[in-house]
Amino acid sequence: MESTIIENAIVPTATVATVATVAQDKPFKLTPIKYELLQVDSFAALNHIRHLTSNNSTSIAPEFIDNLCNTMIYRAHNGLPSTFGYWPAPMKEITQKVIGSNGYYFKLTTNTSGADFIWHDREHGMFLFWASNNFRIVKAMNSIRWRINKYSSLTPVKLYVVDVPKVGDEEDDFDYSDMPALIECELADPYVAEPQMEDID
Repeated sequence: MESTIIENAIVPTATVATVATVAQDKPFKLTPIKYELLQVDSFAALNHIRHLTSNNSTSIAPEFIDNLCNTMIYRAHNGLPSTFGYWPAPMKEITQKVIGSNGYYFKLTTNTSGADFIWHDREHGMFLFWASNNFRIVKAMNSIRWRINKYSSLTPVKLYVVDVPKVGDEEDDFDYSDMPALIECELADPYVAEPQMEDID
């Protein structure tokens, strides 16, 4: 029988819940955070994106890739860097909800934030972001982090049923006949002062 410990206490059978969730009527607040953003060469950023997407079967529209290439090549020719950011991806179940079916929420976030591209790097467990400036990339990263927090808070926690022995007046069937006799000892009177050592001059 499996059991689990919750806050250092075993959950008894009578009080087991199969699912525990956070109240959904509370608004989700995103804690402000300073992201580690990097200014990178736009040609290098484009090559990085090409490398990631070439090794993975995706549903990225060819038109989107063409526009992305043109944008980043134009930026590179004009000596403008791209901004790169990253954020750790959560567990698989939450990551799938954050990304959405066929990358729906990645695409939506890219369009609404004005970011260049968002990618889930499965090998390193990271969400990767590219944009033309800090404002756009922070907007995209905040959107994705908000979805991570939302689904992390709503993810069910499974509690397992635990058999807890009842404390009652049942007879003790254990055979104590071979136990050694208790050793008697005199207890010192706690109110009797201990003898004091004489001072030696």
